[in-house]
Amino acid sequence: MEKIRSKKITLVLFIIILLGLVFYIYINYSEFSKLTIKNPILLIPLSCSIILFLAINGLVNYYLLKIFNVKLAFKEWFGLSVINTMGNYLFPFRGGTISNAVYLKGKHQFPYSSFISILSATYILVFWVISIVGTISLLIIKFMYNVFSIPLTVVFIFSFIFLTVIIAFSPTIKETPYKTLNTFIKIINDWKGISSHKRTLLIVASITFVNILLTTFNTYLEFQILGKEVSFIKLVLLSVFSSFSLFISITPGNIGIREAFSAYSGNVVGLLPAEVITVSIIDRAVTFALSFILGLYFSYILTKRRKKN
Repeated sequence: MEKIRSKKITLVLFIIILLGLVFYIYINYSEFSKLTIKNPILLIPLSCSIILFLAINGLVNYYLLKIFNVKLAFKEWFGLSVINTMGNYLFPFRGGTISNAVYLKGKHQFPYSSFISILSATYILVFWVISIVGTISLLIIKFMYNVFSIPLTVVFIFSFIFLTVIIAFSPTIKETPYKTLNTFIKIINDWKGISSHKRTLLIVASITFVNILLTTFNTYLEFQILGKEVSFIKLVLLSVFSSFSLFISITPGNIGIREAFSAYSGNVVGLLPAEVITVSIIDRAVTFALSFILGLYFSYILTKRRKKN
């Protein structure tokens, strides 16, 4: 009963957010109508770049899982990244991660608690790098354009300090007689083990940085498709702050929420909300199309030899 109620609440929130986005576009239709696709040929390099992003993103799980002696083949770490993205677009609360957890449990006997530890480690490292890049981009924008945002600065600096403390101090907790509590303790202790692999953490942090640059490049192409010129450093800030919307992934594809984060950061650097939202729609359309096509393919490849559970 509680599960059904939770699903209803999620559906209502999704509908409200979606209607809010549609209403915003409707009342600002004159601004959106001025934007047209001027360089459709750039959709080709954009598609290639997004596929590269999905592949590089899969390397994060590849290296973190190696810590637990789980070695994924290319079709697995790339395929799971694609399936994860497809699932996130189809289901709320980043539902694509569930399919990954189920696959790793069935194929590699990888415990769900350890998967949560991997997921937590990924978020910690990704947002730690994002907070550093975001802070630096804000300082550069302040120097170049004399534009400064106190709220964004607070978000980035607080995130950096908080996550640095987690990375630097990882206590080991003894298990208790309570099985449920031990599940959470195991997650914390797994992070302790993960954090001891400094080389792997450095590799994952480097991958994250490369993906930030790739996301920024994708955003640059999307503005170019609209015939708009935007400086690279502004696009870096737009990309990294929109990533913080992952903290509130309650809708499929984080629709509406990501646009709100992007519009806010875009406004800080002088970009019109209509431009930012249109770019986001282009990104969503291309990413969903690619992840859906590739996701179906990899879903078949990774499950065709397994019996149904």
